Amino acid sequence: MLYVGQTYSTSIQAKKYAEKTSNNILEINDSAQNNYYNQTHLGSSPKNYNNQRGITQYSDQECIIISSTNHIRSDAYNPWEDEFNEDIGYIYYYGDNKTADKDPATTTGNKRLLEQFKLSHSNDPKERAKAIPILFFESKKQGERTFHGYGTVESIKLVTQYSGSNKNKTYFSNYLFTFCVFSLKKEQEGFNWDWIDARREKDKFAPCLAPKEWQEWIKDGDFNKIRRHVYGRSTANKKEQLPTPGSKLDIILQKIYSHYQNN
Repeated sequence: MLYVGQTYSTSIQAKKYAEKTSNNILEINDSAQNNYYNQTHLGSSPKNYNNQRGITQYSDQECIIISSTNHIRSDAYNPWEDEFNEDIGYIYYYGDNKTADKDPATTTGNKRLLEQFKLSHSNDPKERAKAIPILFFESKKQGERTFHGYGTVESIKLVTQYSGSNKNKTYFSNYLFTFCVFSLKKEQEGFNWDWIDARREKDKFAPCLAPKEWQEWIKDGDFNKIRRHVYGRSTANKKEQLPTPGSKLDIILQKIYSHYQNN
């Protein structure tokens, strides 16, 4: 079972532990609860999902895993700063093209997501039923992955991005994908991995294991009915709005303050 907002260990130790305990039998204890490999265990196989990056698809109907790695930083501008807003049901994710003069629709990951977009916007429930769940993970620290929920492609936008900095900029075309994050309120906020396992085995009972919101979406295709929304404070406090002290954004902010302090 995966929970939105929960961080799971992908360390070497976690993988070794999973290899010892996951040979078709899950050992559930405090260590296993936060072990990424245990929680993505495949009941019909001793193998686990590897720690991947980018856009990874497993089989034709199993799942797609979206991985955003934000713990790698350098002086050069990073055009793949994805945005996670799962509490209001949106995730903004840049595709996998990074090459100038290349059609972004031809890269492996983008092709997969464009196909899911086509299926998710079909007016035919039978076509929507062919869509596969997309799971969202983010790594802010090496050896850890945070689960941001699941959903499908709601919209796409062709954008221009660049990599490098100053005189060494390289421009390229890419897609910005907007994902609808589905609610899990009827599952008490837990994502049952048995559904993914059943999809992998093409089990006839797989549709029955799907979250209730997924089943409803297949029937009527209405994103707004099943979108995740967390009720609570609508305005971030001052501390949440300010950048981390000493960060690049904080330095820029201090320069702005300094420039306008007498004006």
